[in-house]
Amino acid sequence: MSKEVEFASILLLGDTDKAIEYIQKEKKQDHFSIYNEVMTPAMRYIGVLWEQNKITVAEEHLATATCDFVLSKLMYKNKREENKTKRAMFFCIEGEQHYLGLKMVDSLFQEHGWETKYYGPNLPLDVALQDSLKWQAKVICLSVSLATNLPKLKEYTKAFEGLPQKPAILVGGRLASMYDLNHFTSSQSIVLKDLNSVTDWLKDWSTRTEDSTYASN
Repeated sequence: MSKEVEFASILLLGDTDKAIEYIQKEKKQDHFSIYNEVMTPAMRYIGVLWEQNKITVAEEHLATATCDFVLSKLMYKNKREENKTKRAMFFCIEGEQHYLGLKMVDSLFQEHGWETKYYGPNLPLDVALQDSLKWQAKVICLSVSLATNLPKLKEYTKAFEGLPQKPAILVGGRLASMYDLNHFTSSQSIVLKDLNSVTDWLKDWSTRTEDSTYASN
């Protein structure tokens, strides 16, 4: 039995203790590997089971809640000192409820020393704009999983493009790994297809920041 199937079976039982025990037994030294090689494949497998009517909506919700609990435990244990000049906010656009992948991205930003605000699913544009302006976020990360919400995605990214602090606009979610979303985003948006592309972006940001600091000295 593959890892994703094993872990998915535990999540579908709603057994948080067993799920945490399974993760602890994994010979992974970093959270990226846990997210990328265990949690994400397991949740995708559960999504397929739901699409094929092999599990109920209740079972899918139970699995999501269990995975969310385990993810929160991992994030709490991995808290690092934050750089108050690096601020990033994370949310799903209005009408979107699938948030686990976004929460993993938030965790990876925290591991790289970012101060983050995680708003979760279904955040209206006007509220997101107000908070991003007030907080002066340097990065705004949006998630979209439903094709019916793609027109909204362009509205969101275009609006954030006009903010005076000129934040980096990152777009991810299930659709990003399946289709070219550049036609549904603003010209300054960056589409991140998976967790590997997230870590690449974070490393690139750090490199550019260090080069800029060095040049100014």
